[in-house]
Amino acid sequence: MSRRTLPWLFVGAFAVAVGHLAWHAALGPASPPGYYVGGGVTALTGTDADAKNLYLRRTLHLAQRPRHAWIQVLSRDFVRLYVNGQLAEEVELPGFPVAIVADITPRLQRGKNVIALVSRRQSFDSPPTVAIEGAYEQSGSTHVIATDNEWRCCTHPQRQARWWFDEDFDDSHWSLAGHTTSELRAEARYPLSLVATPCQARWLTPPTDDGGIAAVRAEFDCQGRPGHAWLRVTATAPYRLSVNGTLVDVQEDQLATTANVPLKRRSYDITSLMQKGPNVVGFLLTGDGLPPHIQADLEVVDQAGNRFYIPSGGQWLASPGTPADWLEVSRQKDSSWQPCPTEAGDLGIAPWHPRRQFVQLSLPFAITVQRLLGQAALILLIALLTWLSCMLADRWLLRVRGNGRAGPLAYVALAPVTLAL
Repeated sequence: MSRRTLPWLFVGAFAVAVGHLAWHAALGPASPPGYYVGGGVTALTGTDADAKNLYLRRTLHLAQRPRHAWIQVLSRDFVRLYVNGQLAEEVELPGFPVAIVADITPRLQRGKNVIALVSRRQSFDSPPTVAIEGAYEQSGSTHVIATDNEWRCCTHPQRQARWWFDEDFDDSHWSLAGHTTSELRAEARYPLSLVATPCQARWLTPPTDDGGIAAVRAEFDCQGRPGHAWLRVTATAPYRLSVNGTLVDVQEDQLATTANVPLKRRSYDITSLMQKGPNVVGFLLTGDGLPPHIQADLEVVDQAGNRFYIPSGGQWLASPGTPADWLEVSRQKDSSWQPCPTEAGDLGIAPWHPRRQFVQLSLPFAITVQRLLGQAALILLIALLTWLSCMLADRWLLRVRGNGRAGPLAYVALAPVTLAL
């Protein structure tokens, strides 16, 4: 490598490393972090140390349907979760710990309930282990689902009149699961708080224009740089969703059909759209002959750990029709936004009725390009400042040495810093 190429290589690598770190840590928009759960945990284990599979069951007897229920499952390589005979979720990642975090409210019922799990060890000789944590709310009290002595286990699937994961399967001949300590820390699809936080939002009924259209918005401040943020939405009408002026989702498929569309609670990871200071989440609802209703809540946690929870209520604003500023962060002075009317109850929609759906957001192409250009401009600025600084250092070394030029020597100091970053 020539003496001329080496300085450019040092400066370029240093600028890319520092620019990337500065953009994602402080200067650029927030990026969704890895949502890790677990650590050193108490886990369930089977009775056969040589078994590769571990099947687990636990029965819950509920006097009434819970208004909120969630579960977290940790294992390694592969794990599958069933609730009352229905597959809830599965995760497979050979060689690594895996995690399931799930809202199981719609899957529980009054009376007997069964939570069933299977874990399969694929990468190590040690037997599979499973750690479970969860809770459900009933009659105003929180009841824990834990890695306790209520779990029965088996090391091979069994078929009677029912499958092993069905609620009517007889597991009386299964052994009680053992307990051990295990290091299980895995990345979940979304924050645990997204499923573990009970919804405290009230139903809103915004005023509409003659076409049945209404706009709703929530305004709030984030004191620090956002760490993570999520949004949960249940609406009886088609809607468009915007976050800080960016249209991110359109749920209007039911406008083209007369068939009944199942009600859904949709969840969004909106971390990459949050910003320090004022933020706005807006909805444009289209009622199809009936008044639109919406229930939503969101959580923002900044990098200092401060939590902001914003449930829909009287502090949310509404406007009939399509206001010109419904996509804007700042409202116009003569806008028609007013506090949104709220409902006292559930509108006949029980918390377990809406299906759960996690919506993976994709940033609009223009926003993605804008952010890439911003990061590239920052890297170029750092490269320019670094080059000028190294030239000054080169001149200083020349003056100290008294003869010859320092050459690449002034740039060598960038190498350890770049490697450290």
